[in-house]
Amino acid sequence: MNRGSQKQNTDQLIEALATKLAPVRVLPHPLWRLLRWAFVALCYIALVVYFVGFRPDLTVKLQNPFFLFELAMAAAMSLSGAFAGFWLCVPDMRGQEWMIVPPLVLFSVFMVRAGLHIVLDDGMVMPDHLWSHCTTGAVLFGVVPASAIFYLSIRGRTTHIHMLPMMNAFAVGGLGYIALRIVCTSDDIGHDFVYHMLPYVAFGVLLSLSGRYIYRW
Repeated sequence: MNRGSQKQNTDQLIEALATKLAPVRVLPHPLWRLLRWAFVALCYIALVVYFVGFRPDLTVKLQNPFFLFELAMAAAMSLSGAFAGFWLCVPDMRGQEWMIVPPLVLFSVFMVRAGLHIVLDDGMVMPDHLWSHCTTGAVLFGVVPASAIFYLSIRGRTTHIHMLPMMNAFAVGGLGYIALRIVCTSDDIGHDFVYHMLPYVAFGVLLSLSGRYIYRW
């Protein structure tokens, strides 16, 4: 086969491949996607909290450093989880694999704090039933942030089908937990665990188990 025929075959191959190409929109930087999600999520939660109403003793609780530390940890876990999740939308995370460490550490500290609370308060009294107005509140506070982060996540091409849902659960659960703590008057660790944390933990586990079916490309 002469050189001219080889060039013609190569040109035909390139043309055949190029005809199947379509314009692709570049995925925005994770920080930009984080800001968009945080804006939507915070505006929605602020609106719902306004209509539900703040707990009557919120002013007193905001003077408690342990309460403020609890809310700060939840906020940090939420934002770092969302940011790590948006990095996970990129197949290789652009070499930023360390991004998943902060939310995991914050979640661990959060759980240790809850454990210390149980020990120092001489145990934990579990609620008699698994559904209350706080369970409804957890769903209400989480539905829009979860939908928004899910929409932004599936636009990426993750190769971390189990870690991404976990990070998204941290993001949604952190904000939902804050909202529930500032509207619910209960400070009992059993109540907080079952109604304020467990719904979001279950949400994360369910998403992680379904990751291979959701994040396919």
